[in-house]
Amino acid sequence: MPKYYLDSDLRYKRIRKTFKQKLIRIFLFLVVSIFVSIIYHTIYFHYRGSAKEQILEKQLQEVKFNYTLLHREFDEKLSGVKRIESSDEIYRSILNLGKFNYTEYDIPIEEYESFNYFAYPEIIVPVYKKLDTLNYLISKEESSYYELEKETQLWLHKIEHLPYITPVNIVIERGDGIMLREKHPILGRPAWHHGQDFSTPMGTPVYATGAGKVIYVGVDKGLGNFVKIDHGYGYQTIYGHLSEFKVKRNQEVKRGDLIALSGNTGYSTGPHLHYEIHLYGKYQNPLHFFEDDMDEEEYIVMINTLNELFRKGDYF
Repeated sequence: MPKYYLDSDLRYKRIRKTFKQKLIRIFLFLVVSIFVSIIYHTIYFHYRGSAKEQILEKQLQEVKFNYTLLHREFDEKLSGVKRIESSDEIYRSILNLGKFNYTEYDIPIEEYESFNYFAYPEIIVPVYKKLDTLNYLISKEESSYYELEKETQLWLHKIEHLPYITPVNIVIERGDGIMLREKHPILGRPAWHHGQDFSTPMGTPVYATGAGKVIYVGVDKGLGNFVKIDHGYGYQTIYGHLSEFKVKRNQEVKRGDLIALSGNTGYSTGPHLHYEIHLYGKYQNPLHFFEDDMDEEEYIVMINTLNELFRKGDYF
């Protein structure tokens, strides 16, 4: 806005600035503007940073957030491994394996000193410690798993070979079991009866009660025609008073295989099957080795299923 002054003639005249004054004024304006701008930028960058710094700061916050998520994920994985440890102990107990050594992984803090040269080691080091702990526990679980798998296969093999079913249809009436007979029906004197009799009609199918190897097929004065199977693990079974053999010596059989037909040979007063179980040469009560809650249909289905599995080679 123009400025005026009153001269000696009592007239208002416009003040005219010299060129030098104009330059000085412009110079001062520029100096002040630059000074204010420097102060503004200094304050702004101090509290907000440059555009590049802001981008880097944002990226850093994202990294910190991702590390936080990684912490949580490792915690979940560690919890999962702990649950597997609990299940592992149950299976080891079932298979009579000793308690596995799950010593806590405690690596010296000195091993992580190299991370101190990184930015924010307080974030990085705990993540790496959890990672190392997780890898350690997984390796221990892997060792226990292979031990369990090996023992399970041995256990399944043993179950396959143990004499766990009746040698004839479950509905067939049982005769004498293990007992001291005061008078043997043939010999006429006291004698031990070391097996379980089944009152079978002539020609009744007789099945192997467990997998094993036929070690004898022949005739005995008392048992008549009989078959003897070695099942391993100290177990042997004998099937006596047979009318016909369906297996040969040294033949490998599976549980449910047809091995003979019942008869009335040897010291026998009528058609029946005499069945014995020996464990390391000692007589065992056969009634302790099979269930009584199976009907005839279920028994036939079981035998047919076993034979079908054996034929396909899928058994265990």
